[in-house]
Amino acid sequence: MVEPLPVIEKDKLLFISSSADISRVINADSGYTRWFLWHNVTAYDISKFVKDNVFQFNGYKLSLNNWFEPTPWVYGRIVTDLEEYVDFLYKSIGDKISGKKLLLSYSGGKDSTASLLILLKLLEKIDFKLHVLYVYMPYLEPQYNIRFIENVSKRLNVEIHMINPPRDIMKKYLLKEGLPYRRGRWCTYLKTRPIRDYVKKHGIDILVIGDRLWEATKRFYRLLPRVLSKIMLQGKKLYIIAPLTLLDVINIVKEHNIVHPDYLHGAIRVSCYYCPYKSIFELNLLKPDVEDHGFIEEVIKYEWIKWYRKNISLEDFIENHLWRFIPSVAKLFLKAKEKAKQISDKTISLKDIVYYNTYVWRNEIKAPVLNYDQLSKHILSNTI
Repeated sequence: MVEPLPVIEKDKLLFISSSADISRVINADSGYTRWFLWHNVTAYDISKFVKDNVFQFNGYKLSLNNWFEPTPWVYGRIVTDLEEYVDFLYKSIGDKISGKKLLLSYSGGKDSTASLLILLKLLEKIDFKLHVLYVYMPYLEPQYNIRFIENVSKRLNVEIHMINPPRDIMKKYLLKEGLPYRRGRWCTYLKTRPIRDYVKKHGIDILVIGDRLWEATKRFYRLLPRVLSKIMLQGKKLYIIAPLTLLDVINIVKEHNIVHPDYLHGAIRVSCYYCPYKSIFELNLLKPDVEDHGFIEEVIKYEWIKWYRKNISLEDFIENHLWRFIPSVAKLFLKAKEKAKQISDKTISLKDIVYYNTYVWRNEIKAPVLNYDQLSKHILSNTI
């Protein structure tokens, strides 16, 4: 699940979040929650059949808590002036990073872009060597990501080193394991290995981590001491945007007009096209644009034959992109989708989800502004 996105609809403030093929819309005033389950390009309103966060119908049950963990979050901003935040970092870590080699693993997403922009501002005050690295994933990642990275490099006048895992190794994994899936993201190892090699080869002193406090429960508690103590540098890791809110990073990226096109198409994350953490609506909104789509189609059919064909038709498997889940979960979701389609006459479409997910990118959000002390109090009051 990603952090809730604020949306204004008919003068009402809503918060929308999505996980797997489930979307949740919360009314900020009343707290009323609407639940939607996606079946291909349509999401069915299952709210009437959700009790205690469990979708129930005629003995069938699907726990929604498994997909929406109770992550603390904040609606607001702490950065009203980027220069002020850069000054804060300068005073707290300036002497510690001066003369050092820093590496940012850049993805093109909002968090890594905000991190890059802040680092470039810091370079105006502190003398350090900045390395920016982008790891392209053959076969899985859209090729337009490369064009976006090249554009960022040119616009910001910063060298972005582009590397990738060997294509023969990627093919070997795809033919053996199939596409990456939840609980089996073999791609992570192939992506981090080149980064480790680069760190060793270039003698990197400090890794810049673009993680934020509010993204997930585990991350919240891992970064909590950093944010409360205002010490963002821990050993060889610099958590440069740890205290920033979702609106902070979005505003920083928008102000510099470096927004990845996937966000404007309705996606909620920037990643490989064939990422198991994408929702089905993202897969329907975005173009695959991978370098060998025919090969991937063969891999998908191979997966279905080997692990899924006993319980799921090939048509359903492809249409619902069920390669994202292990067979038992894929079967569970498919049954839930069929039930939702039978019992619900209220729906939202791809057009609706694009409106929700792009609203914050296309409109100015007048959210509360918190100073650091207020943020700390909010953090302590929301620990779970």
